[in-house]
Amino acid sequence: MRLSNPNPVAEAVAVEVDAVSAVDERDASLNGVVTPVETSAGTARLTRIRYWILVSSHAITDIYPAFIFSLMVALEARLDLTKAQTAFVIAINPIVSGLAQPFFSWFADRFNTRIFGPLGLAMGALCLGLIGHARTFDQLIALQVIGIAGIGVYHPIASAVAGRLSHERGKLMEGNLRRARGQGLSIFFAAGMIGGVLGPRVATFVNEASWLGLERLDLLILPGVLFAVVLWLAIRRTPHKDESVPQTISSSADRVPELGRKRFTIGVLFFVNSCRFLVNIGVIYLFGRWAETIHPQSVQQATTLHGYILSASAVGMGVSALVVGRYVHAGQERGAMILVSLLTAPLIFLMPFAGPISMALLGFLIAFGYFGLVPASISLAHRLLPGATSATASLLLGCGWAVSASAPFIGEALIERFGLFEAFAVFGILLALAGVLSFFLPADLIKSTADD
Repeated sequence: MRLSNPNPVAEAVAVEVDAVSAVDERDASLNGVVTPVETSAGTARLTRIRYWILVSSHAITDIYPAFIFSLMVALEARLDLTKAQTAFVIAINPIVSGLAQPFFSWFADRFNTRIFGPLGLAMGALCLGLIGHARTFDQLIALQVIGIAGIGVYHPIASAVAGRLSHERGKLMEGNLRRARGQGLSIFFAAGMIGGVLGPRVATFVNEASWLGLERLDLLILPGVLFAVVLWLAIRRTPHKDESVPQTISSSADRVPELGRKRFTIGVLFFVNSCRFLVNIGVIYLFGRWAETIHPQSVQQATTLHGYILSASAVGMGVSALVVGRYVHAGQERGAMILVSLLTAPLIFLMPFAGPISMALLGFLIAFGYFGLVPASISLAHRLLPGATSATASLLLGCGWAVSASAPFIGEALIERFGLFEAFAVFGILLALAGVLSFFLPADLIKSTADD
């Protein structure tokens, strides 16, 4: 099956239009001419297949970066890392991911290419699958930098394609356009959380199994590379942006109505998402330190517990994205961003006092605050600047992740100076700040884009 070339469908539509003008419906049918209903159904089917291949690729892609987070304690002991080096290992993920995205996103929008999605997946699978072979801190960082750069590059272009396919499917199926793009992106991001759940479980299983060992993470390289090829065949000819409008944020000053307000809105979304990602990366780091207080004498038990909590958080991220995508329609993002952030922030204050089960529950719940509305923010940015979908996604995802690189250092400094409770409390305040900043989003502008 060839998934990548939509031209036969377009040609069939042209043939049908010409045929109908010359002969009656019965003759057209006998001559094998594609009817409008058949054409629409075929296009919708092709769009659906492409979309679900893309969704599946996100689940596979997000397995690999979870190796770094879930093996933090084990890698620290294996390579004899200092606390500062461990914090750097955690911090390098969002730094590299964030800095890699803007250029490649601009390139993808400028030349209308999707190559960086499949290429990023292949790079991430190869390098992160090899971290078990690292014998020094420098080797680990080298593999991590290349692998995480690939994972980062994948996300803006893949999310742009997911948003476009969701919107097109909504139009073809005459669905609710106020829900189509946002819900499609929510499903796409929730699929990534499947990888976020599987990644820690796979990594800790390999770490614990005496007949495997960390070196055998390399067994997961081949599935990632093969699926990268499938993804390329599926999306290489799929448009990811609206080519009828300006392609960049900066070049459209005189042609996009209310451009200043749109830029302001995207700027606010950037700061809101930066707060969310700071909380996300911060609590990931603090979960590891908390696990060490539960199992102070066993690195392996602390690593396993850390992976268990990360999996619970990943489930919360996936569920929250699906819930928001289902119940928060286009135009309603502002109120949801305010409410959800302010309701979940107090839960972070309870975490230092939690046991393993209650910590897993709290990790699940706070994911609604720091992740559930991220897909909605991407959908909103795509509607505001439909000609620069990859660039806006890189700003809200990659640049936000880059800011969050400081979170492990903030967490470690707070623990050393004050204690674990105070460290969690600061990230609780940051999540509340995300809700407060959301008050500055212009409600009328957001509602005006609801049907786009």
